[in-house]
Amino acid sequence: MEKQLLGIQDRITQCLSSTVLGRLGMDCRGLFASGKMLRARLLLRLAQARRASAAAWLPPACAVEMLHTASLLHDDVLDGGELRRHLPAFWTQYGVSASILAGDLIVGKAFALLLERGRARGDLLDLARYTTDVCEAEIEQEMLYRGKRPGAGICMALNRGKTGSLFAFSATRSAGRHPKQKAVLEDIGYDIGLCYQLADDYLDAHGSEKTAGKTLGRDAARRKRTSAGASDRPSSLAAFMAKTQRRSRKALQPWPELQQALAAYFEEDFNPVIAKLLGKAAGS
Repeated sequence: MEKQLLGIQDRITQCLSSTVLGRLGMDCRGLFASGKMLRARLLLRLAQARRASAAAWLPPACAVEMLHTASLLHDDVLDGGELRRHLPAFWTQYGVSASILAGDLIVGKAFALLLERGRARGDLLDLARYTTDVCEAEIEQEMLYRGKRPGAGICMALNRGKTGSLFAFSATRSAGRHPKQKAVLEDIGYDIGLCYQLADDYLDAHGSEKTAGKTLGRDAARRKRTSAGASDRPSSLAAFMAKTQRRSRKALQPWPELQQALAAYFEEDFNPVIAKLLGKAAGS
């Protein structure tokens, strides 16, 4: 797994270094190399269970991580976040305009990377759809609910859209031409993103910047309501996530190889990250 992840980082670095970012002498690897790569890890786990070739999984794995990185460049500008992945946020070094434009460039290169795959049309259409879902959920949260107090149900739906969409893209890359299987994997991806965002919302409200490695408290400062402030949110995040993961694994019973891969993802990739997030939020 780690070898494949390094391959993804190398390919993204090569892709971005050939752009104006590279010509300006920026550390293109530094934009993403310190990230958790949870979306690529999910894609890889499921692709390896299907014994997919690198030619099949490498372009979409790169693309999804690039889109996530681009979203962080934009988010830090919107939120005024000055710290990202234990480093100064991009906009604090190069300016707001540069951060927005660099994010836009990375989005474009992410879609272009998918063209390397022989049968890229499905990936391109799906990535466009899921990226649109991300943007719509972000706009909805910003323009409809900022300053208001939406309940947990609305917050959950927003989290599924803005964070779950790219996880859904990653999960569905292994579905092939099986509509039922793709629907199951898509729902699992949305749920994974929901769980991650619930933990991240809690971290933003209760964590420490020193341990989190990013600017916290910006949601409250911008009157941006999240699940952390919803009175009817799940009383125990750990219990909610455990229940969600059990449901996800059960849904894959018809496909044992994918079920085993998902279980490994939860145990080895996702849950350790969530444990750290919640631990940091608790001040440990």
